[in-house]
Amino acid sequence: MSSNPFLLHSYPTKVRLHGEVYPLQWRVTDCVPAIMAFEDETLTAGEQQEILLRRLYGKRIPPDREAALRFAVRFLDGGEQTAEEEREDVPPLRLYSFTRDGGMIYSAFRGQYGIDLQKDELHWWAFLALFHDLAADCRFYQILHYRKKWLEGTLSREEQQIFERMGPEAMPPEQPGDRERDEKARAFLRALGEEV
Repeated sequence: MSSNPFLLHSYPTKVRLHGEVYPLQWRVTDCVPAIMAFEDETLTAGEQQEILLRRLYGKRIPPDREAALRFAVRFLDGGEQTAEEEREDVPPLRLYSFTRDGGMIYSAFRGQYGIDLQKDELHWWAFLALFHDLAADCRFYQILHYRKKWLEGTLSREEQQIFERMGPEAMPPEQPGDRERDEKARAFLRALGEEV
């Protein structure tokens, strides 16, 4: 029988790696900045990983950094298998960005749950459970719905008009591989002698 941490156990606040126990920085206010670092394309992969380790482990980062990073990613995924582990060949759609959509996420939690994400000591896993259960009448939920359909190319004519009226904030964040495709297209045009 598998155990469900949301109902039967308390949320994790520490991890045991190689026999040593390390306290975790488990609050939403600790975890969101780590995720935002991975959304920042001006940072190198090494810098992003360092921010993740410092945010999650504080001053006591485990010496086995590779194991610490694997656990950190698993922790941010709510203990679930990551999308990369599930299907490496197809990157998942990016429907939201904490950097870009932070205001809408804050507003959704404040309005639906009465939670102030900056002040309340909310565990990251509790945040994830609530995040995935936002009400359909919440503006952020509606935007995610239309973003997904837009990315999949399944918007009806009426939905396309609604999506356009939502304005620029309705556009989805950049998708995995977008920059590489754009750079390949520019390189192709340069090879043809076209101005880019």
